[in-house]
Formats: sequence, C-alpha cells, structure tokens
Amino acid sequence: YKKIAKEVMATKKEVIVEPPELEKSLEWLRQSRAKLTRVPRAAERGDVVDVSVASFVDGQPIADAQLKGERFVLGASRLLPGFDDQLVQHGAGESFRFSLTAPVNYWHKALQGKKIDFAVTVNAVFNREVPEPNDEFARSLGPNFQNLEALKENIHRGLQSEKEGKERDRLRAQMINEIVSASKIDPPQVMIDKTLASLVDEAQAVMPKDAASVQTDE
Repeated sequence: YKKIAKEVMATKKEVIVEPPELEKSLEWLRQSRAKLTRVPRAAERGDVVDVSVASFVDGQPIADAQLKGERFVLGASRLLPGFDDQLVQHGAGESFRFSLTAPVNYWHKALQGKKIDFAVTVNAVFNREVPEPNDEFARSLGPNFQNLEALKENIHRGLQSEKEGKERDRLRAQMINEIVSASKIDPPQVMIDKTLASLVDEAQAVMPKDAASVQTDE
C-alpha cells in the first residue's frame, strides 16, 4: 500500500487559481448583493420579477410545474426557452396567457416537443441595482475588507483552499481504489458466519423481551 500511495502522490496536480475564476467569483458576489427596489412599471430584462405560473398540456395541469411567488432575474431564468421574453413589458397585477413548444431535447422528457400553455400573473417588478466592484463595495462586506484588493485576496485564498481540498479528495479516492484493486484478501466463510452470529447476539441483547420474542417467531 505504501508503494501505491507513493505512485498516486506522484500524480498530484499543481493547484492554480486562474484570473477568470477570480473574476467569476467576484461577479457572483456582486450579483448576490444587488439592491432590489419595487417599481410601478413594466418589467424589463435585468429586473427581478415575482410571478405565479400555471402550466398545462392538452388542458391538463402539469403537476410539478405550478409556481406561486417565484422570483428570478428576467432574462436569466431556467424556465422554458422563450418564457422570459413573454414577460417583458408586463407590469405588476397583469395576468396573461401564452403558449410555447418545449425543445425535443428538453430536460423534462415527458414534455419534449409538446406545446405547453401558460397562465401567468405578475405579482411584482423590482429594479435591480448591482454594486460596482470598488473599495466601497468591499468595505460593505465587513471590517476585514478595507479595499477591493483585500477582498480579491480573500476570494483567491478561498478558491485556492477549495481546489486543494478537491485535489486531496481525488488522490485519496484514487489510493483507495488502487489498494482495493490490488488486495487479495479473501476472508474465510467461518469468519463471516462468526461475525454475523455476533451481530445477531448483540441486537437481541439490547431488544425488549417482547420484541425479541416477536423477532424469534418470525
């Protein structure tokens, strides 16, 4: 096993955090801190909308596709392709209907290629203001971040630690798999039977007497 461990450790990969990974994490953080302000106007792409949706195929409701108070960024939802486009220019309090055809490779196999009818009510529209990536934004996240550079360094350390953890898990799993594959241990049947008997005795010892008798009868 020592030889296998040594060989596996020789395949250890150098962990590097690339600039695009850092920027992606910073962008996610900015998006998660967007300020929402309810507005009395029609929805536009980039707004957050709160909607209730009823979905039908051939006049029958789709059991797992009824939404109430669902919120998402208009233009970035994971709903049926073209769904978001239908909500543009509709404001709070409006109810309307439309139909879309699911793609033939749609993830929901039962709906692939089928026409789906939607009844939608817009409950609210929110303007979404994403903070600029600057020192002020960094300081708003806590006293540990005096400027944007300090925030980026923290994100970098977090990504580095996460990637190193994944690499350790990969090496550990590879070691275990190779050691198991190389193992020729074949426990005798008497050892298996003795272990099973011991487990049964332990289980019966902690059972209430009534339960033990029922178990024995069965």
